[in-house]
Amino acid sequence: MRHIQGRWSLSALLAGAAACAVTLQAQAQVQAGPQGASSDQGLAEVVVTAQKRSEDILQVPATVNVVSGAALEDFNSTSLLDFGNFVPGMSVQSSGSPGQTTLVLRGISSGPNYSVAPLVGTYIDDSPVSPSSSEVQANFYSPDLMPYDLERVEVLEGPQGTLYGASAMGGLIKYVLKEPDLENVTAQFGGDVRSIDESDGTGYGIRGAVSTPLITDVLGVRLSGYSQSTPGYIDNVGLHENDVNSNRQWGGRFVGLWKPLDILSIKATAMVSDIKANGFSVVNWDVTTSQPALGNYNQYTRLPEGYESHMQFYSLTANANLGFATLTNAASYSDNYNALDEDLSGYSAYLNAPDDLVPYYTYLTLRKFTEELRLASSSSGHWEWLLGGFYTREGGINSQLGPGLLPNGQIDDTINPVIVALINSNFIERALFGTLTYKFNDMFDVTGGARYSKDTLSFSSLLSGSLSGVTGVSVINAAGSEQPVTWLGSARLHLGPDQTAYVRVATGYRAGSPNESAFPGESPYQQADTLTNYEVGFKGRYLDDVLNLNASVFLIDWNKMQVTDYTSTGLAYPGNGGTATSRGAELTSFLKATRDLRLGFAVTYTNAYLTEAIPSLAGRSGDQLPQSPRWSASLSADYQKPLTDALSLASGLSYRYRDTVYNGFPSSTSLTSGAPLAVPMSPQNVVNAYVALKMSHVDVKLFARNLFNNYSFTGQFIDALVNNPHEAQLTPEQPRTIGLSVDWTY
Repeated sequence: MRHIQGRWSLSALLAGAAACAVTLQAQAQVQAGPQGASSDQGLAEVVVTAQKRSEDILQVPATVNVVSGAALEDFNSTSLLDFGNFVPGMSVQSSGSPGQTTLVLRGISSGPNYSVAPLVGTYIDDSPVSPSSSEVQANFYSPDLMPYDLERVEVLEGPQGTLYGASAMGGLIKYVLKEPDLENVTAQFGGDVRSIDESDGTGYGIRGAVSTPLITDVLGVRLSGYSQSTPGYIDNVGLHENDVNSNRQWGGRFVGLWKPLDILSIKATAMVSDIKANGFSVVNWDVTTSQPALGNYNQYTRLPEGYESHMQFYSLTANANLGFATLTNAASYSDNYNALDEDLSGYSAYLNAPDDLVPYYTYLTLRKFTEELRLASSSSGHWEWLLGGFYTREGGINSQLGPGLLPNGQIDDTINPVIVALINSNFIERALFGTLTYKFNDMFDVTGGARYSKDTLSFSSLLSGSLSGVTGVSVINAAGSEQPVTWLGSARLHLGPDQTAYVRVATGYRAGSPNESAFPGESPYQQADTLTNYEVGFKGRYLDDVLNLNASVFLIDWNKMQVTDYTSTGLAYPGNGGTATSRGAELTSFLKATRDLRLGFAVTYTNAYLTEAIPSLAGRSGDQLPQSPRWSASLSADYQKPLTDALSLASGLSYRYRDTVYNGFPSSTSLTSGAPLAVPMSPQNVVNAYVALKMSHVDVKLFARNLFNNYSFTGQFIDALVNNPHEAQLTPEQPRTIGLSVDWTY
């Protein structure tokens, strides 16, 4: 992109991927033997840290799904979008390039909002990286991490406010990274090539990781890096250019692990990753005909578009085993930078200059420091407890510029600038939290927990331009504070060593914000919204660990829903809606059918809808919540057959179904044209597959994503209906992708 200065920082990238219900439930993760040979053992126990202590996933009184790093590599996927939609209850919406994703759990979504914080929090190991405030459009950006570095991904459904604080009200996604091996030298190197239907180019990827002990059992390091290039497959008929949505992702990681004592470990991590998209993977969609306006993989803009994302992440975590308890200190610093070039020339029509051009540049920077100190008791005895304190400070810069240009590219003084906005913000959260469990006996226990937070937000904003609705320049300085309290309660019944039934009630919240702009009729403050989740669940392993079965039902009440409102000219500002409800059920199972064959199944029903109208968005009571499918399901088969002592055949097949979703509230209409704002995105039926030969040190794999070339949509880019009452911009599922990869392991 011409207008964005390249720089190192960290964002989201490569590997978060694999598509297989086999990888969905942690209980279903099978630990294969060396080089993937089949094991005679049943389904292995999986340990997670969802409750900030290590425990068997079957003992956690909440819905937790796990995707293993090995499974992510199997399907050779390249983004969070590739595996997220296979997780029961989870939906990943794409805005047109890697890293531009919105996460939805259990249907909790108010649509593609610029003026809200995320509803799903993101952690890397023990440290949060997603923003807690709304000032940098963070609802549109979620990290993807490289499979070579991932031990597993944990997905926690329902509000996690007690243990994880603000902006985890819908749930949490937690990347657990691989640690250095303190005993052996290990290495992995690989590469792949791929082709995408509708593309004239070829994609490639290279990656590698090395782990070595520097002092055996005491000190070790791990280094990794990757580069991924994806060819474009969208043609721009306005610019007369083909394959405009190509992108490149690259980055690396260093981690050092020091265990000077048996009771003490210290881990230091440094990560960096970059994304550069030369355009957006969106097509123009005709709202009146419900058909592509220009063809299945065509878009129209008058100006080039693009996106860059850079992220740096640093953390230092220490664990000390004190005997009666474990003391953990986790500190982190992250620097996130996102930049977009957009063509918003449609806005010029409101300024009586319909032929003018409006290139729109957005630059978003977030610097986040976190510190958490907690003490977790041992699990022996009747009482089990955890106490902790948390601090985070976020500094954000949100700058936007939209010049007004004549068709020849010269400045049009009659409308220039169309918009100028600059927001500097600071958010601070201070919190104390704790949980307490009492075990009546080996079969029954109860848990309660609470978190007290004090959140403060201050900012200064500048707003000007012919489309801003203000005269001259508006400068606002504002500050606000809140003291939210979240809590949880659960009861757990152990029906056997591998069977657990539970009930759980938990709350979460998303921080509010003073309104930084000056549009007439706006609310002066966007209040915090809150969720209460009621859940009953069951988890179990049967038949000598051959069968897993997990089920849950839930009811969620959502109050003071944060939404994005719009002025009469289409400019966004933060506000609150009313109430909503989500209710549903999830069922997952996994079967080791034979020594070599494993089968997976998952189905989710979610009925998420407004229970109170939102007049400013024309949302009516009963409207289905945006980006929330009623039904989703997945099926999978994983086969591994030893051919010789040093050679085995592995293959996998997965299918996912997602019901129709809307990109907005179904009843909503444009304030300027009256056209429908909600576009129904048709059901998805996506099949992925791979077949591999696994040798003693080398794996050769042929893989396919979207094998039958299903034409469906994964999200939208912008609310283009404000500009054109007849068209939206939707993100299609990536066309059929076929590739070959080779990996060497030492």
